[in-house]
Amino acid sequence: MDSKLIERFWKYVDKSGGDEACWTWLAYRESKKGHEYGRLSRSEGQSPYYAHRLSYEIAHGSIPNGLEVCHQCDNPGCVNPMHLFLGTHEDNMDDASQKGRVRGKVMYGEENPSSVLTWEKVRAIRSAYKTKKGKYTRGFDGGVTLKSLARQHGVSFQTIQNIVKNEIWKES
Repeated sequence: MDSKLIERFWKYVDKSGGDEACWTWLAYRESKKGHEYGRLSRSEGQSPYYAHRLSYEIAHGSIPNGLEVCHQCDNPGCVNPMHLFLGTHEDNMDDASQKGRVRGKVMYGEENPSSVLTWEKVRAIRSAYKTKKGKYTRGFDGGVTLKSLARQHGVSFQTIQNIVKNEIWKES
């Protein structure tokens, strides 16, 4: 790594709290979903690079593709390499969830508290929409329509369509 870049990087770091404390990034910060991450251009004319990622690279070497640099301290402005670790996006989200920083993983089906439907209702929708031969009626031959199923269950036409196409509420 370029020694001039490393020297420039450390000019913008406040280490006054000691080795165990968060080292605060003092230069430009970019707000990302309410968190202010430090940014620094690697060279003139290049777009800014995340300061915590640069700190990790200075201390530990390159970051493998597909991995994120996560904060143990949950302080996006911290660049102390002892507070940083590598993980997948899922690892990062699990860490945030365990620490109460996010609501948790996306919940599907009945697990989602906002869900209007249950598995029992989904199976009833699919059953009502099929003919005796197992083909979808699409409302022809006196069969039930997607629109009427949507009204009956208090969801959108698109939701019913996605259910009968098995694009959501997928059975294993």
